[in-house]
Amino acid sequence: MISGDEPTRTFRDEIKKVRKRFPPPPPPEQFTYNLLRAIFRVRMKLGEPLPISIKRLLKSKHKAMHHNVQNSDFRVMIELMCEWVDPRLKSRYANALQFALERKVKSKDLIEFLKSHGGIGACDEMYRASKRMKAR
Repeated sequence: MISGDEPTRTFRDEIKKVRKRFPPPPPPEQFTYNLLRAIFRVRMKLGEPLPISIKRLLKSKHKAMHHNVQNSDFRVMIELMCEWVDPRLKSRYANALQFALERKVKSKDLIEFLKSHGGIGACDEMYRASKRMKAR
């Protein structure tokens, strides 16, 4: 029972406990794949290479973001479109999309591509491994 002069602090502590014990559930898998396909489709519509006006826009957004975000157009796009997504997942999603882009996957084939390569997490890992190999 809450008593004395500290009900607000106690209430806040209880809220934190409940939030920690019951975090928001992850989105359904198909929702995530459809979201990534929509983002990928936007990127593909922009063409290769990116138009200068889009590069400038993304670069202006880079400056306000964490330095890890600054090197990935997909990461910036996800940051702008999906602010509710956990930051660790944003990077994973961006890496998986970059992995697909480098392999010239078509938007309509993205979900099948990601799943056939082990899922989003596996594509993220393969992209990171390829970056490490290129850095050598």
